[in-house]
Amino acid sequence: MNKILIVFRKEVREMFRDKRVINGAFVMPVFVIVLMLFLFGFLQDTVRKKRPIDLYVVSATAPANALSEQILGKDALIKTVPSLDEGRRMVRDGDAKVVIEFAPDFGNRIAAGAAPLKILFDETSPLSQLAMRDVVGKIDLFNRTRAAKTLESKGISPAVMIPIAPSPENVSKPTGLNNEFLISLLPYLIIIWAFYGGFSIVSDLVAGEKERGTLETLLISPAHRNEICLGKFLALAMVCLASSLISVVAVFLFASLPIPMIAKLFPQGMSVSLPTIAAVIAVLLPLVASFAGLLLAVSALAKNMREAQTYLTLVSFVVLMPAIFSQFLGFTDLTKSTWVRFVPILNTAVDVRSALTGKIEWGWIGVTVAISLGIAAVMLFWVVRLFQKEQILTRV
Repeated sequence: MNKILIVFRKEVREMFRDKRVINGAFVMPVFVIVLMLFLFGFLQDTVRKKRPIDLYVVSATAPANALSEQILGKDALIKTVPSLDEGRRMVRDGDAKVVIEFAPDFGNRIAAGAAPLKILFDETSPLSQLAMRDVVGKIDLFNRTRAAKTLESKGISPAVMIPIAPSPENVSKPTGLNNEFLISLLPYLIIIWAFYGGFSIVSDLVAGEKERGTLETLLISPAHRNEICLGKFLALAMVCLASSLISVVAVFLFASLPIPMIAKLFPQGMSVSLPTIAAVIAVLLPLVASFAGLLLAVSALAKNMREAQTYLTLVSFVVLMPAIFSQFLGFTDLTKSTWVRFVPILNTAVDVRSALTGKIEWGWIGVTVAISLGIAAVMLFWVVRLFQKEQILTRV
């Protein structure tokens, strides 16, 4: 055990002397977190802020200004286009979000209940879709207001228009997060930086020592090859764990700072319960062990650093796909599917997400831990076998 710790300290010391490790495992997570928080804060502010949209009306069919304001609202910026064909061109080219064509003699036809109104929009443009929905909402409000006045004039209560009055009630468990953005983001960050934290150093850990010729010196030292392998594994796992935790700490740190753009993402502040922390750590530690074993196996298998980086790039896609897929699980019922719980990496994301929403399922967490530890054991066994062979020194 003492020799394992000696190798561990040697590797950690060399890692922290390397600026690539400092930047890749510790600086980059914080930089990316800050960038993402500002980006999502800006997008949320932009989407939620109500801005008047120019509404173009075909001039030949435009009703009186008073009627247009009554239907489309006084805050609407109403402009005209000479023809419907010109309106189509403007929407296609992005010069207009929506173009409205009123039916001929629109004002008189409203009383008869047959006043068609055509709305041109571009389905491929999110802003055009939002403008179209805004116009439809204004028209719906106008219709309901007019119908209510008509009923009142005939002595009928407007309540008959809404015989069913829904009353939604939120029954979700209080989590202290109350932010769907954060609940979706944290599992992804925990997984990605647990992998990419070690990604920055692992090619140098074995393949790099082969290339420099220092691995021979290490192998003839008093330390057994198994001890050398375990020392390197522990050092790599520590970096993976530290990088993952730094990304999470960075989220909570910057969310607590009085930065207006970021504070809008967390209007109710942030707090996490002890069971949630315990559940996240329970699935994170074996995940880190599995990543460290996988990365170390790739580095030991490669003959030089360039080959190691090629293999690691391919392996990164295997890790990225489940992590990215986890971002969309909240929009589906797949989180309840049994097969998801047996897919490595994806099951960790599901357990972290469930813990953050206050729905901790310790049974499934046990399954996730067992799978991650199983992968870690297989990878570590493979690395130990590689270290036992003289081919571990092969450089070309």
